[in-house]
Amino acid sequence: MATAAFLRFQDPVMVESLKAQAHGGMDIGGVLIGMHLRPVAVPLRLSVRKIGEAVLLAAKTRPKLVGGARAVYTREEMLKKLEEFLPKPP
Repeated sequence: MATAAFLRFQDPVMVESLKAQAHGGMDIGGVLIGMHLRPVAVPLRLSVRKIGEAVLLAAKTRPKLVGGARAVYTREEMLKKLEEFLPKPP
């Protein structure tokens, strides 16, 4: 749906947040409130899984992997990909 909306704008642009964010975090209880991690968080498997009855979760971050076979950069390629996902008329 984001691609369809993007294609309908006359002069679309994309913006990514530049706010400072953490490189890792730990959560006790599984609530994940206030864990302002970077966009790609990788779960960590810890040897200690609980503190009392509370679940212990941890994550680190890594850079986004941009590009590759699924990346689309031209309008024509975006239209072609969009056609693949739209339902075909009966």
